[in-house]
Amino acid sequence: MKPQNDGLKSYVASKAQQIGKRHLEDCDLAGLFMGCGLGKTALCLDRIADLNFNLETKGVLVFAPVRVTNMTWPIEPGEFKEFTWLRVANLRTKEGWEALEAGSAHIYVINYEGIPKLIKNYLKGRRVTKWAFDTVIYDELTAFKNPDSKRARAIRHYMFKLKRRWGLTGTPNPNSLLEVFGQVLMLDGGQRLGKSYAQFRDRYFEKEGWVGRNYVLKGQWAEDAIYGKIKDICISLKTSDYSESPDIEEVDYEIPIPKVILKDYLELQMELFAEIQGAPVLAPTAAALAGKLLQMTGGGVYSQDEDGSERQELELHTEKNKAIRAIQKSEGGGPVVIFCQFQHEQARILKGVPGAVAISSFKTAESQQQLLRDWNAGKIKALVSHPKSAAHGLNLQHGSHVIIWATPTYSGEYYEQGNRRVARRGQKRTPRVWRILCKDSIDWAPISALKRKDKGSQSLLKALKAYAKALRS
Repeated sequence: MKPQNDGLKSYVASKAQQIGKRHLEDCDLAGLFMGCGLGKTALCLDRIADLNFNLETKGVLVFAPVRVTNMTWPIEPGEFKEFTWLRVANLRTKEGWEALEAGSAHIYVINYEGIPKLIKNYLKGRRVTKWAFDTVIYDELTAFKNPDSKRARAIRHYMFKLKRRWGLTGTPNPNSLLEVFGQVLMLDGGQRLGKSYAQFRDRYFEKEGWVGRNYVLKGQWAEDAIYGKIKDICISLKTSDYSESPDIEEVDYEIPIPKVILKDYLELQMELFAEIQGAPVLAPTAAALAGKLLQMTGGGVYSQDEDGSERQELELHTEKNKAIRAIQKSEGGGPVVIFCQFQHEQARILKGVPGAVAISSFKTAESQQQLLRDWNAGKIKALVSHPKSAAHGLNLQHGSHVIIWATPTYSGEYYEQGNRRVARRGQKRTPRVWRILCKDSIDWAPISALKRKDKGSQSLLKALKAYAKALRS
């Protein structure tokens, strides 16, 4: 019998977690494309516990975003009495490395930025039989969507030697089906989609547009072929089909473009140059222009030196802070999560929104864990972050049900994952997502882009869901 600890809640697997666990039992190489908030970490703990009791594993290595490394994997086993006995070593700490050398933990978790250190100080020159783990979990598999990234190329050689390789994500192709290649490669070593990204791309995609910078599928046959090749190791479980939390309610809070910036905004939009507060602001490309205009609607902009390097932050207005305070008041003054895109934007929010704190200001694992406890206790009224820093793995549903996007994002992954920080299992209220948007401005462009990207992502998830249903029927 598994050790139990009275006083803690019992782990009761949801239907989605039961299906996910069976997939990990059936497949040593497993892609679990499981919607946000469905409990991927807990079902993995359940499977890891079984492997240990059956003496089938000597340890599990987990790669995860830094805050998931600090605030999710070390904490979650202690939330369920069935898993409290599992020892988790955080390799961002001295104690974690000592446990790794001794092989004394069940789970070793490290952030993706720690890959070079892990290779140099542990994997390189050491026989596989001496490693403290034989299973790897890529928590947020999309970290490897670029197969040519340094982290992917560096770690693949070592991870291919492990018996079990599991990849977890809720957004496998947030921007394009091209991004699936690198993720599947980390699981199967190229058995299904090949080892060459260029060959995969040229086989199933073709260039679009006269400059040929974008690639699109050659046809429905190409899409079906990709799904068919990975269906045996990848399954999809959509949040909308299994979630026990209410559906997300999205609200657009529209404000006029502040008069103080309107002239400069229009000049930059038309001329790709404007002199603002006596400083030059340049936008030599369409991407740069979109970024500069988003900065301006957000309340500030970076100026440039003659060589194009950013010189200083120009504060333009605080209208979005006023909108944040109005939204907070309409929500009863309770805690809210605020996502922003730029450093100067975050600084203005911290200054202009009472009680606001930035996730990025908490550097150590201990301080981040205390932050989470304070948040859950209602001691923090506004938690501010760039979506990249908080969009994966954090359980914020016990402290609030409200998300505010001060400035919208183009990233479908960040948007979906960010919203699911409060729309998770255990949420007692309807999750509400507020998007502050300047009327007739660049702010609406990311909203349109998100809708287009979501269609591409949902097509993959629906196809894999259908394959999984057919296999189990």
